[in-house]
Amino acid sequence: MAENILNVKDMQDIEKRTKLLQEAMDNDQLVKPEYLDILGAFVLPSSGEGYTYSGNGYVTIPEDMPKNYLNKVYYDLDDAPVGGLTFSGYVTELNGELALLRLEQGTRSIHAEKDKAIMELMEPIHKKVRAYCIPVLGFDDQHARPNLLNGIEGALYLRKQLKILHNQLGILRETI
Repeated sequence: MAENILNVKDMQDIEKRTKLLQEAMDNDQLVKPEYLDILGAFVLPSSGEGYTYSGNGYVTIPEDMPKNYLNKVYYDLDDAPVGGLTFSGYVTELNGELALLRLEQGTRSIHAEKDKAIMELMEPIHKKVRAYCIPVLGFDDQHARPNLLNGIEGALYLRKQLKILHNQLGILRETI
């Protein structure tokens, strides 16, 4: 996977990520991975040294679905076989490799005011970067114990449920 531009811990990380993303856009190194189908499943390697798991599983979602995996529309998904949803964000291609981004989740710190200020600072670059991204939901391939389904099996399992959910949401939107 491309350089870790996913986790943001502090203002220094924000500045580094902002600069990296701006340079990538300026140098045409950031590309929307159009080859990933909407509601398509894929796997990326687990991060961290010594991991020998099957890879984390992801499903691309349509723009009209909620981007936060904690949204109540996802409560009824059967995600137990994959250990629960653990990621919501975006996938892009950076320097020819798929890269994950959390654009709306800030530093994930307990300091709400600081986090809000950081997110306001990042919003202009996030707005530009979203044009190169596809929203995704995902899960870790293993926590304290192995998941029932491995990375790709779990992603395909979630994809099936998300397709049904997307169709249901479409019906709900038409009746409102």
